[in-house]
Amino acid sequence: MVCRSGGVTGSMRGSLPGSSISPPRSSTSWGSPSPTISTARSSSISSRSVSETSGRSPTPRPTRGEVGERSPPRRRKRCERTSSGSVISADSGLPLPGSGDILGAAPAPPPPASRIHEGLRRFHRLERGRGAQERKTMFENLTRYERPTSLGEAVARLRMLGPAAAVIAGGTDLVVQAPATVTTLIDIMGLSLDRIERRGDGVRIGATATLSRIAESPLLPQALREAAYALPSWQLRNRATIAGSVLSAGPNDDLPTVLLALDARLHLAGTPERTIALEGLLDGTEGVGKEIVTAIDLPQEALAARNLFLRVARIPSDAAIVTLAISVCVEGTECRRIRVAAGGVAERILRLRSVEAAVSTLPRTPAAIRSAAEAAAGEISPPSDFRGSRAYRAELLQVLLRRGITAVLVDDEPREVIDR
Repeated sequence: MVCRSGGVTGSMRGSLPGSSISPPRSSTSWGSPSPTISTARSSSISSRSVSETSGRSPTPRPTRGEVGERSPPRRRKRCERTSSGSVISADSGLPLPGSGDILGAAPAPPPPASRIHEGLRRFHRLERGRGAQERKTMFENLTRYERPTSLGEAVARLRMLGPAAAVIAGGTDLVVQAPATVTTLIDIMGLSLDRIERRGDGVRIGATATLSRIAESPLLPQALREAAYALPSWQLRNRATIAGSVLSAGPNDDLPTVLLALDARLHLAGTPERTIALEGLLDGTEGVGKEIVTAIDLPQEALAARNLFLRVARIPSDAAIVTLAISVCVEGTECRRIRVAAGGVAERILRLRSVEAAVSTLPRTPAAIRSAAEAAAGEISPPSDFRGSRAYRAELLQVLLRRGITAVLVDDEPREVIDR
């Protein structure tokens, strides 16, 4: 075994045929002098370097048969062994003579192919088994992809194809949840449905407006902009649309929760065109058939209200454990309009009407606010999962309600924050 310390090469005590042990003469070694094994095949320090460092006359280099007790200290060149067993010199990059049998070691054979590919074979066996039967292909029956030039053409194609067609915009949900019956995709991203503009006293948001545009629009309430920004991935924010987020809303989604508190309404293009409340869509009393969502309207009252959005998650990039949105219109000491929406506390996003009624009648005192927050206990049925138990979600909602009601009713300047 060879090791390097300073400028001297040391080795284990012992002797080999054709070698001798001599004490090192260098003063740069660590600790006490250790014996050095010099062999006939190793290179030695030249006589010139010895004379320059020690000041003595150069010692003639011994021949192969003259290696004895006076042999100068030898220094091995740094080398490395390749997979074929030959030793490569670090100085020249060439194999050293006889390196295939250096120190009696035989060349190392290459690893067998069976060991190299054993893991891959095991993986492919699993893939050919039960896992392959459960794996599904994205859009496995897709045969057509259409890009209509008008909204009327898109609606006509959707009604004609029936369950075999699906409308795609951002595609962040449809790509992973498309039913197997879909054979045709109708792309509406080129129909200019992404505008955000004032319409009358309110604001109209185009159905294909991305969450990035919503998060940056000065026309929208800060609470809605924060909810759009709560989606942590900028790649998803650049693709996901507001209509897709509403139509595929989960029980703890942030954006639909805020839209519910803002009294949002959906415009549907079909035969005939109609408008539905978002609350009806979320509670199942209204549905979207072979129609296309073209816009979402926010009323003026919601724009002028004190709006607040709160969420709690394990980490910012995770889905919310509980999400809460409050919108209040205050005139003097009276609450003329109040909406409280919560997610993560039931099978769907819901309005807490008992809290709304309690807040509109109770005085603005800490005890009254606590009582109003406790009124939500009769309306919720929180799930229990890996993010939080039923009791934890219920207690978390109480805390957020107390903070939120205090912020919009008691504070002089209500905060519109996102609490992670």
